[in-house]
Amino acid sequence: MRVLGIDYGEKRIGIAASDPDQKVSLPIRIIESSQNTIKLLKEIIEEYDISEIVFGLPKDKEGNDSKKATEVRTFGEKLRETTNIPITYWDERYSTKAVKQAMIQTNLKSRKKKKSLDAHAAAFFLQGYLDSKQRSL
Repeated sequence: MRVLGIDYGEKRIGIAASDPDQKVSLPIRIIESSQNTIKLLKEIIEEYDISEIVFGLPKDKEGNDSKKATEVRTFGEKLRETTNIPITYWDERYSTKAVKQAMIQTNLKSRKKKKSLDAHAAAFFLQGYLDSKQRSL
């Protein structure tokens, strides 16, 4: 079973998923935030046989929840109630910045960068989560 990574945003939501062995994270897609968001996520959960969901949690420089973190937790709880799948929150503080730097180094065109940034950010923090699980085994 796979783990789903969600980079939640007001406009776009980045989606990543692990491989079945939960060792590697891959960006899947971006979905636009709308009234159908939960429905779309449920379809992705079913398609990828998801057993756990990891939300990127925005924290401030000191490691405390940011204002946005409350919104992420509220959405995460709504998704958990709808799907009955365990939710974990993972510090995403520098994921977008790290992904932007990597995209700059690969000379990815600006339009492609913007389209895939959120999914790559989700894959970045999901990989950190998967790695931490492997270390604790």
